[in-house]
Amino acid sequence: MRKYISSITIFFVAYFILAVIIEFGEMTSIIFSLIASVLYYNFFKKGVVSTQIASIDGENKYENDKEKESDKSEEELENDYDFGEIWNAKPRKGTEAHRVQGEVKKIKKIAEDKQVKELVSDLYFNSIKYYPHWLKNNQIGDHVSSIVSNAIERKENGTKKDHDNEIIGITLNGNDYKFIFRESSFSTPDGEWNTHGLLELFSGNKKILAINASLEHSDYDSNWRPFGIEAFIDGDWMDDFHALKNAKEKDYKEWLLKEAEDPNKTNKLKQNFGIE
Repeated sequence: MRKYISSITIFFVAYFILAVIIEFGEMTSIIFSLIASVLYYNFFKKGVVSTQIASIDGENKYENDKEKESDKSEEELENDYDFGEIWNAKPRKGTEAHRVQGEVKKIKKIAEDKQVKELVSDLYFNSIKYYPHWLKNNQIGDHVSSIVSNAIERKENGTKKDHDNEIIGITLNGNDYKFIFRESSFSTPDGEWNTHGLLELFSGNKKILAINASLEHSDYDSNWRPFGIEAFIDGDWMDDFHALKNAKEKDYKEWLLKEAEDPNKTNKLKQNFGIE
């Protein structure tokens, strides 16, 4: 409103000066007065717009500065806290916890490359857990490799949530090892029932391996499958379990050959088919 009043005032002042003082003609005075008032109006409008633009630029600059400051704060936070999986934050860089977890990641990579969990879990769930029973029945050579000289088993009472602890001790290539297996069951929110287990391996009193496993069911049977490593200390002990795997494979091939060349089966085939 102010710019309109000012423009009208400029018109009458200009008309008075041109018509009365300078004594221009009435039409000429009106024309020049209109031009003066229009110029003033445009000038006033431009000044307001410039002020508004300056104000907007100032606000934008303020918002940009705030965003930069916010980004900087977030960047500093990221440097301090290395956020990982949902709901969890990793230790801050430069701390002992951060260093240790970095080393653990490297060690787990070594274990994965060496396929430790596959090697040990397969030997345990398919063979070692049965060694005490097989040795009682003198099945060395058929089911138990000759490099296994002793195997015992016992149980420890578990908690209300967990099953009893299954403990197997074996002497392998003259070295003593102990397995402890803990089984636990739980249900998911959708009502699905799951069974997991933790298999720990000790050399003497030192834990050298711990494997997470889950019980998976098929139409014909159920098998334990490893899915994670909770502990791993590399060492010569792995040579014993590789030797056990190789001996087990060798014994199995020899058993298959023995079955294939069984004299009793051969004689029965000769009788059944009239072969001299």
